Parts: sequence; structure tokens; C-alpha cells
Amino acid sequence: MPATTSEAFGKRVCYKGDWRRQSLKMIDSMPIAGQIGDLRGRGKFEASGIAARNHHYYVVFDGQESFGYLNSGMQFRDPDSQLIGHVGDDSQYESITYRQRTDTFFATVEAAPVPQEAADRKLRSRGLAEGDKLYRPVFHEVKIDPHKGEAEVLRVCETDFDVRSSNKGFEAMEYIETPSGGVFVALCEGNNCQGADHPGHGELVFLVEDTAAEDFDGCLFKTVKTLPVPEVAKFLDYSAMSFYPLSINPKMGDRESLGRLAIASQENAALWVGDFDVDALEFVGEGVTLHFPRDHDCNIRHCNIEGVLWVDDYRIVTVSDRAKEHQPFWCEATDQTLSMFMLPHHYWKGPGLAETDED
Repeated sequence: MPATTSEAFGKRVCYKGDWRRQSLKMIDSMPIAGQIGDLRGRGKFEASGIAARNHHYYVVFDGQESFGYLNSGMQFRDPDSQLIGHVGDDSQYESITYRQRTDTFFATVEAAPVPQEAADRKLRSRGLAEGDKLYRPVFHEVKIDPHKGEAEVLRVCETDFDVRSSNKGFEAMEYIETPSGGVFVALCEGNNCQGADHPGHGELVFLVEDTAAEDFDGCLFKTVKTLPVPEVAKFLDYSAMSFYPLSINPKMGDRESLGRLAIASQENAALWVGDFDVDALEFVGEGVTLHFPRDHDCNIRHCNIEGVLWVDDYRIVTVSDRAKEHQPFWCEATDQTLSMFMLPHHYWKGPGLAETDED
């Protein structure tokens, strides 16, 4: 059974060192169903990703095709908060990110099956047995108009990144502008991008659109780099990611390329936070691991976090999936919810997290 209560990191984490230096502080929280005025007949809001535009949050749900449009003020039954687009059936969306230059969103389908003939060719080229299944994440470029309440899928784009499981593909994605152009940064859910029972070995995948792809009908995003997540983030899974640009780092000089990356784990109810160099597409330092609040007995309370988004350089918001049947009853108190948290105060000083140890 997955670790979802007190097993992840163990209860010792609450008593080892100073818990205040390791834990996030809850600021506010509200079920997504409480924020939307018209639920349009839906009773489940299995949130899997979150993005922001114009003081509103855009949320994807893997159990429906519509997009959540939520006022960032987290108000109860806000008439401005709504479900946009056709409600439909399962979308299988696992993340959403916004690209400003096209004013469009990109929603990620975690992994779609590769046609068996193409899969066999790829397997042969790797010296592997034919007949096994391969999967590739898929990007949907979407135009969302909250004023009309409409959402239109403009393009469905394939990727060239293979995974061996239908539920261990891209779990999160961010669009980042770099000096050489825009790049999509994807986070694999499983260890080594394949899934494993042991913790650690998280991986980022960097992709750009291949506008010169030959013999290809449609749009294709190709992999240009992969990067291991720092070992400090030794998680059982990797469920969410968010990037926040930082313009000044007094410890490293003025480097406009520096940003802060947050990577969440659902199983561990934890958040890794570290500096990231956009020019080099490399981590700067090892970063730190923080924990979402636990109860009086050190049991995990936030069991299903699947989306994370920076509000500013010391606050984040998260969205959560529906609690699983095997999880303890108290997980339902925080499922299908939008929540805001604050980093411990000694991390407010800006970049250089790995070096910030003093009070």
C-alpha cells in the first residue's frame, strides 16, 4: 500500500530538528466546490494542475473536460468563479501551463499509447523485445475565454518522449522563456521516468516544438534535454511543479536568469524548493525539502496534492485530487481543495536557499 499517512519520511520527521524550519504554514483553504457558483451537475473536482492569468487560477481536472476558473481571492460561491467549456468525461489532463506570447494554455495528457508498429521499431532499436507497450505524453494547446465561458482545443501535439507505463508519464509541466526561446519543462511522475518502488531519481524533461519535423502529420514537441532532480528531493513520487522568476540574488550577483522551482510529492506530502538557472537549464545548489502541515500525531493531512503554483516568492497555492479508497478517512478533509501555504520565515530572504540556514 502506498505511504499516505505517517509512513512517508516517518513520524520522526516531526521530532527531528526544528519542525518550524521544515514545515509550510497553512494560510487559507477552501474546497473547489465551495468557490464555484454553478457546479453544472458535477459532484467531483479531481484537480490535477493549476496555472494563473490576470488574478485568476485556471485548474484542470482529470475527471472532466471543463476548466476551473477561480478568483484568486478564494471567495465562497464567487459569481466570477466558474467551469469553462464542455464538462464532458475524463480528460486525463494532469497539468496546465500558460504561454503569454500566444495567450494560450497547454494541458498535458500524461501518457497516450504509441501505435504498436512504431513501438516495436523503437523497442528493436534499443535491443528490447517487441510487443511491449510504449506511451508518450500529449500536449493540448487550448484557448480559454472566461468572458464567453468557452474553451477551444486548438492543437493536439505529440511528444517524442517514451515511457513504459500509461500512468507514469508527465505529471506536471511549466513553460519558461529562455534567452534562446521558450521551452516546456515537464516533470515525470515516476522515479527515473518509469516508476519504481524506491524513492528518489526524479527527472525533468525539456521540450521545444519541432517546426521542421518531416513525415509527421501535426505538431511535435521534441526532447532537447533531461535533468535529474537534486537528491535532496528523495520522494516516492513527483506530482506537481511551479517556476517563479527571481531577478536579484545578492549572494550570486544580479542574475536575471535565476528563478525558483518548487516540486511537490503527493505520497510524501512534501515540497522541494530550490534555485534554477534559466540560461543554463540547471539547478543551482541542492535546495531544501519542506513538509506540508501534519496533525498532532504527525499523520499526513494533505494526502493528494497534484498541483502547485507560486503566488510570490514566499507563498504557494495548491490543488488536490480526490482521496483514494485505500487512504485514511481524514484525507477527505483536504481533497478536491484549493489551499494557500507560506514558506518558513527564514526562507523569505530570496535566492540561495541551500545557503540560508540562519534565523
